Amino acid sequence: MFLKKRLKGLKKYLLFLSVLFCFKALPQAGEFFINNYLPKEYNAGNTNFGIVQNKEGLIFSANSAGVLIYDGYSWRTIKLNKNEPTVTSISISKDNEIFIGCDNGDFGIFNRDPRGIYRFFSFQDNLPGNFKPTEPIKFIYPLKDKIYFLSEEVLIEYAKGEFKTFTPVNSFHIRPLIICDHIFVEDIDNNFLVLSSGVLKPVIKSEELAANKFYFTYKLSNSLYAIGFRGLGIYTANYNAANPELTEFKQVPNAPCNQELIDAEIVNGFQLSNGNYVVTS
Repeated sequence: MFLKKRLKGLKKYLLFLSVLFCFKALPQAGEFFINNYLPKEYNAGNTNFGIVQNKEGLIFSANSAGVLIYDGYSWRTIKLNKNEPTVTSISISKDNEIFIGCDNGDFGIFNRDPRGIYRFFSFQDNLPGNFKPTEPIKFIYPLKDKIYFLSEEVLIEYAKGEFKTFTPVNSFHIRPLIICDHIFVEDIDNNFLVLSSGVLKPVIKSEELAANKFYFTYKLSNSLYAIGFRGLGIYTANYNAANPELTEFKQVPNAPCNQELIDAEIVNGFQLSNGNYVVTS
């Protein structure tokens, strides 16, 4: 019954086209002011892949022309290097460090140099061995004291100046599943995998699910998570904290929103502060 009540909230969903919006919110209670910026106004590419804000209030956007920086008054574009790659992902750590990934497989930290100018410092040449990523880095996630970079060809772990790489049998789905202190990745048409104790381990009985891609998750309880799969609808993951490779995935056949999720080509989802859930298509 608890799960059914929570899943009913998913019927209150909105389908959005992909748009960029930047907002400035007043600190006092009241309505938000929303400003929409066109590419001709911020003078860069028309595709934005992610957006973060640092502790100083600056807004950074991963753009096809580089990294956009907005200070509340004006925009500027920082091109990464002479190759001018598209920035396909961006994230910020609890230490206020900004990390970015690019469409050519390059990745690293975006930080101020000694002169106070924002620059891109690549990590690509720091990877162990001769491996150099070439596929777009589509997802970056800080988890505890580590930063994870994900593309179809590799999962990269960065911690305290050290790097580890994990490769799939086939190819990774570029959306990881984060459950508590563990990162799960989907090796398409092979298996779900979980990074545990420095090893990428297969999750039991997840082979059939690996033929379909998931696009959102939300927490139901300390150990139970709902997951939205394109073409399948809602599943639950019963998380095993001690042995995450024993986490169980089960279908919820009568979830009220299943048919809508199966019919729509979902690409993302997130929970609002009022408890409703937004699913994008």
